[in-house]
Amino acid sequence: MIRIVDKKVNLDFSFVNHMHCMVAQIPNRLRKVEHGFVLTDPEEKWLQIQGILDVIIEGQGNLKKLHFLMLPEAALPFSHFDEMLEVLRQDFRSNTVTIFGVEPVQLHVYRELLERFRVDNGEAIEAVDRDIEDGDVQGMPV
Repeated sequence: MIRIVDKKVNLDFSFVNHMHCMVAQIPNRLRKVEHGFVLTDPEEKWLQIQGILDVIIEGQGNLKKLHFLMLPEAALPFSHFDEMLEVLRQDFRSNTVTIFGVEPVQLHVYRELLERFRVDNGEAIEAVDRDIEDGDVQGMPV
């Protein structure tokens, strides 16, 4: 069951100047596997994302003022999820909101991620748990 969970996010930007946003349109190549889709080129995709992150970290020109970075859905290889979070924690400016999509994973993996970040995901955990209770869906892609 698809459900959008509304969340309040507290952002504190000074509105002295305009906001800076970068939408990084990088191609995604997915291939069908038994349970959904996976990236065909995960390491190449990670190198592309790293290149974008490096340019932002370097902060030439207006990139040092970047408020929002958006990467496409299914862009980040799941195997680099923790590495991505670490780069964002250590090297990005604290006022940069980063939105990125992870390649499709099975429901049980998604549930584990929700649990890892439980403080922000109570409603989503409840919805996923209801889906799991209703049937054998833990291997389904999300």
